[in-house]
Amino acid sequence: MQKERLNHLSAFLESNCNSQDFGSDLDTTITLHYFNLLDFYPIFHSAFEAAFNKFNVYIFSHPTCLLFWTTQIFDLKYILLGPLEGKNLHQYSTIRELANLSDKLLCEWSIYCKLQLENSVREINLEEYWMNLGDKLPILSKIALDYIWLPVSSCSMERSFSIYNNILDENCQNLSEDSLKRLNMMYFNGN
Repeated sequence: MQKERLNHLSAFLESNCNSQDFGSDLDTTITLHYFNLLDFYPIFHSAFEAAFNKFNVYIFSHPTCLLFWTTQIFDLKYILLGPLEGKNLHQYSTIRELANLSDKLLCEWSIYCKLQLENSVREINLEEYWMNLGDKLPILSKIALDYIWLPVSSCSMERSFSIYNNILDENCQNLSEDSLKRLNMMYFNGN
């Protein structure tokens, strides 16, 4: 689901790099202020091209991209509404704790895949959800609570780097799974 959204965003950014139509509302606003539309289009093209290039560098080529996509398994919506093969726990070895599966963890996974959403799909609070499952699924709950706090948007990442007194640069590309977990631990326990 997340991967499809990212592909749609990538296509949107790329298609607007050369677009000649940015919508009638924008055209109307520009002409109401007595500007020439054709003067603005190169600016829009440059902005979309910069956004597209940054998107490709910081999203698809990020070394932890697979980890971020894998963490969606801790959202029951993905398991219930996603593809059937999404229930195969063996494909999620990107998460270190899921690389060597114990019988107990496989049993918990089986229970998890059979759960139903009690609230509407949009109202689920993942932290509360997994804390409530702590007694029923202790191993899986502990793993989920570690991974649901990973920053998942570029805004979250940039905010995290700012908080850690670093500017978003090439070092961002070198973050490992361990580094992300440690930075998050420092952030949330920094008070």
